[in-house]
Amino acid sequence: MQLTEWLLENSAALNLKADKYTWVNEWLPGYFDYGVIISVSGKKYSGRGIDANEKIAFEKASAEALERAALGLSRLSMPWATAAYPIFEGACARAYYELLGIDRVFCHHFCRKRIKPVSLQETIGSLSGKILENVLARNKIKLNLYELRPSSDAKVVCAIAYGTENRKLDGFITGFGADESIEIAKLHAIVECARTAVVCLCTDYKPEEPIENLKARRNPRWHFWQTQTAESMAHLCRHLLPKSGEEPQFKPESISIKDASFIQIKTLASIFPDIPLFFVQAHSDKLIEPQFGEFIGGAQTMKRLEVFNGRPIQVDTLVPHFYG
Repeated sequence: MQLTEWLLENSAALNLKADKYTWVNEWLPGYFDYGVIISVSGKKYSGRGIDANEKIAFEKASAEALERAALGLSRLSMPWATAAYPIFEGACARAYYELLGIDRVFCHHFCRKRIKPVSLQETIGSLSGKILENVLARNKIKLNLYELRPSSDAKVVCAIAYGTENRKLDGFITGFGADESIEIAKLHAIVECARTAVVCLCTDYKPEEPIENLKARRNPRWHFWQTQTAESMAHLCRHLLPKSGEEPQFKPESISIKDASFIQIKTLASIFPDIPLFFVQAHSDKLIEPQFGEFIGGAQTMKRLEVFNGRPIQVDTLVPHFYG
């Protein structure tokens, strides 16, 4: 059964509500943005999906909400590096890409390795980089793309946006993408960054709760708000962004999906036995296990950073990493 058909058949049981957002009409013409909220076992879970195909955008949002429900019902101590997809192998690949992207941010940030500029101007899929640059300029926002060190089978891209005039925030907004194709990685990074930048830099966006509460819960949103500081911006510019005329050269790291293991999360199967999605979490001894909140430099984490750095490292934790 196709996911849309399954969702319609189970919409009452899920108490499914969907919203179609219009900001993409100006910022990402030709794209569709859906937000979905579902209820499972008395708790609400939300998801967001953007795609050039409207049906796929709705399915992405629904799959993300269902993934969060599956995680919410699980007892995973580390609920990150996960993915939902109709095919098991596809779910594994996407979970691996997320794990790899988080690892790259940790490694570049704490090892202070510069990232590589990537052009935004050419067309990326059905998205015109030039059109996006024009609308960003009208709204006094700058968005740049950077490549992080690739693995042997995947590219990782980070989009970084900030206000250029009358800045509402002192730091920057990020979005990430990882895929075997750098074009797809770029597209994912742009979409993830743009949808956040539109809200944060064009409205009076504030935290919904004290950010110290987010830190105590080790919530990724704490890192998002820490990134909105002058200290984070200074660290980014001083240690990670290339200097004028400099273009870092990367040798792909000898790491691939073959170095990852996968756990299938089956918590929703007891409630919806016919759900047409696989939920998967990725792990790898060669990649950093995701962590948020105050940095914990465990033995495995420090070993990984030293391998990436190529020599022993003294980690400066004053500025939190920028994945959030």
